[in-house]
Amino acid sequence: MTKKKIICFISLFIVTLVAVFSFLLSDFNPTFQDEGFIHLQSELEKESPELDAIILLYEKINKATNKNDHSCRSALYNVHSYLFSSVFTKALFELKIAKDYTKSQCKRFELQHSDFAMGNIGIKNAARFYFSKELNQLTTEEQIMLLVMIKNPSLFNPFRHREILMKKVKEYQKLIKKNT
Repeated sequence: MTKKKIICFISLFIVTLVAVFSFLLSDFNPTFQDEGFIHLQSELEKESPELDAIILLYEKINKATNKNDHSCRSALYNVHSYLFSSVFTKALFELKIAKDYTKSQCKRFELQHSDFAMGNIGIKNAARFYFSKELNQLTTEEQIMLLVMIKNPSLFNPFRHREILMKKVKEYQKLIKKNT
């Protein structure tokens, strides 16, 4: 093969890959017409102004700890696993969500659907259960406690492992103060 043919072949191959990738993430892909995925999208698009303060606090913690935010990936874990007929489908859904939604939208979804242990789904229920307060009545420390619990609600359960939870909360408070 000549150099010209090789360059032409490589160029055509790259264009084809870009076209296939674009189609896979487009709304024309029938994979995204699944009932469960449509429900996930509608949940991601819901507004919840009562979560704004907690999301702002979460972003401060995330910035202070220099950790990558995987809220959009976490949103997928709150969806029924039957949606993922394959690893490829799961990866496709993750890419689509990351492309179409902000990290704040994903974090909002995660806060509303995470399991905070002891039968408490969502941060509103967790606030009522653990602190006997509504979300807007929580102190900054209590908000941080709930944010810490998202990662591992059993380990950071305030009833069972309060000292472990408080150690992590104090760590985050110092980081926030340092970066303010």
